[in-house]
Amino acid sequence: MRRAGFILDHAPELLPEVASGTLALDAALKAAQAAKQERDQRAELPEDLGVLVDAGEISMAVALRRAALAPSYAERVSSGTLTLDEAEHLATRETRERREAVQRTVDNLRAWLAAYPIAKQMRTSPMRSGVLDALEEYDRDLFLKLEEEAWPRK
Repeated sequence: MRRAGFILDHAPELLPEVASGTLALDAALKAAQAAKQERDQRAELPEDLGVLVDAGEISMAVALRRAALAPSYAERVSSGTLTLDEAEHLATRETRERREAVQRTVDNLRAWLAAYPIAKQMRTSPMRSGVLDALEEYDRDLFLKLEEEAWPRK
């Protein structure tokens, strides 16, 4: 009864076929679940995409893909300057590049954190003058500036 009620709620047009035996209850239930899922997805679409789906101009699958795009890419697909595949490719590449940039920054910060105690100890290190002399002028000047900012002399 519960399955029949679900079918009645979401695909009532199938009930006569179920009642006559031309459609199995399980098949009707699957069809009703698919209909419910599509209606739920349609309700979540931006209105412009929903109108296109309702008019049969695009499929639900295409609408869902377009809805998942960032607004800048979605606008370019709507205007025809990019295909959906191109927009998805560019968005994926942008996401990957951002993730790689974050990882590079994390790696650099970890290296800086590992070197921080060494840099801090340079103020009192007996090797200070030798290390500073071994640095190129730019690096030495930058280190001395950062050292003074981080650990000013009292």
